[in-house]
Amino acid sequence: MAQLRANHILYDREGDGEFFQVYTHIFDERFFFEIVERRNYQGFGVANAGITLAAQAREVQPASMPRV
Repeated sequence: MAQLRANHILYDREGDGEFFQVYTHIFDERFFFEIVERRNYQGFGVANAGITLAAQAREVQPASMPRV
């Protein structure tokens, strides 16, 4: 888990399935790539959705706004 955390890889486990998810930095002001790997995982990584949205919002936040 420490290695996943160090590489900013989100992880979810469901039964015997595993889900790995990573995003690129936003480029051209609005685009990014999502890279996923499913190992016998049938879901869509819903557990990671809130983290993903918060990170994306922070990424596009203007520099003049303080980060909390």
